[in-house]
Amino acid sequence: MDAKDRIKKARQYLNINTQQSLADKLEVDRSKIADIESGRTKNVPVEIATKFEEISHINGWWLLTGKGKMTYDNAKSKDSYHFDVLNVKASAGSGITTYDVEIIDKFLIDKKVFKTPQNEKTTKFLKVEGDSMEPTIKDGDYIAIDENCIDNIDGIYACIIGDGVRVKRLQFNLDGTIKIISDNKKYDPQIYDPKNSQIYFKIIGRKILSIQR
Repeated sequence: MDAKDRIKKARQYLNINTQQSLADKLEVDRSKIADIESGRTKNVPVEIATKFEEISHINGWWLLTGKGKMTYDNAKSKDSYHFDVLNVKASAGSGITTYDVEIIDKFLIDKKVFKTPQNEKTTKFLKVEGDSMEPTIKDGDYIAIDENCIDNIDGIYACIIGDGVRVKRLQFNLDGTIKIISDNKKYDPQIYDPKNSQIYFKIIGRKILSIQR
């Protein structure tokens, strides 16, 4: 079942007969609903999925991915993780200046999505801006990072470089340097040397999941 079928099914389940009525309920433009139901928009935006959860017991994760059940039952707290969404936007580009971090939303995600148990306290969601990690991570996608995973294992990380939060692929070299890689080949890799660099560098956490916008 693709996105257009899922949102139609959710609308019908809620006994909402028209796209305009659903748009009014979600407080979004009707065109956003129409674009999803027509197939012009291939994925349900996170904004729409979140608003569904606010007005009903429709499973936002099911709307986003098609995984799990359409609706939450009484066991949802036991069967799902509650993850914080932070106001920090992580740049897949030149970096976005960091500000005071606050929790702006919650994602409720079925535990079956993950191969291993997750820690709700250390797993956070961030929104990504920029194209430097395409096609792996696109502009507007959300990523989950595990703040416990900051060991020297090659992978995609959210990190602070200078005064900006970035999402990059990190390669840890035997000489102690770190190769900072953009998956988009039009961006050149960089080398961070902790012994010589004057730039502040800190790993926030490793990416464990991404959600397309």
